[in-house]
Amino acid sequence: MPVIRNQNARNVGSRAVALDMGDVRAEAESLIADARAEVEALRASARHEIEAERQRVFDESRALGFAEGQDAGRASGLESGHAEALTQTVGPYSEIIEKLVPAWIEQFEQFGTERERLFEEARRDVLRFAVDIAARVVHRVVECDETICIAQVREALQIIGRPSQVRLSINPLDRAVISDALPGILEKAALTTDLELFDDEQVTRGGCIVSTPQGAVDATVETQVARIAEALVPEVQK
Repeated sequence: MPVIRNQNARNVGSRAVALDMGDVRAEAESLIADARAEVEALRASARHEIEAERQRVFDESRALGFAEGQDAGRASGLESGHAEALTQTVGPYSEIIEKLVPAWIEQFEQFGTERERLFEEARRDVLRFAVDIAARVVHRVVECDETICIAQVREALQIIGRPSQVRLSINPLDRAVISDALPGILEKAALTTDLELFDDEQVTRGGCIVSTPQGAVDATVETQVARIAEALVPEVQK
């Protein structure tokens, strides 16, 4: 697992596949896109149903008014009876419809907005869960492959350059492996550094912390998982 420096954390999203999280962001975005499309479809369907219902009520009212107009027209004239009945019948329905339609549309739009908010929360929850699972997987891999700490130390030492003094903090359970591999690591990195190997139980297996007078490189598993998570989606840590 490569060491990820904080200043380069934004550029590592595409390499997060090493922790089995490379597809998490794409899957989450696909989920959100599908949800938004479904919301838009619901809105369109709602508007269509509302318009159809309004037209149905209007047509029924018009037909009823026409029938009543015919009855009234036999007594006072077909044309005037039809007009009066149509006005009396359609009028109340039109007023109700004009009041209901905007309210219905507003309710469906509010539903769509709330649904998008819920899907966004679900997306963040999925990412948090994926990060947690990835961290557990990494720790399990480290437990099964004790040589991972060698790669971590090698890359961390390459990052620090050529300081005169180096303190390498590792988990005590990794000491034997690191002690055997350290001469080769220093030779390959062309380092003739005065290096102190320090056991630190706070450093989990597979990781390390390299300290120099100029600064430090945190190559612990937890820090790298956190930086990859931040690169995938910053708010996942919130």
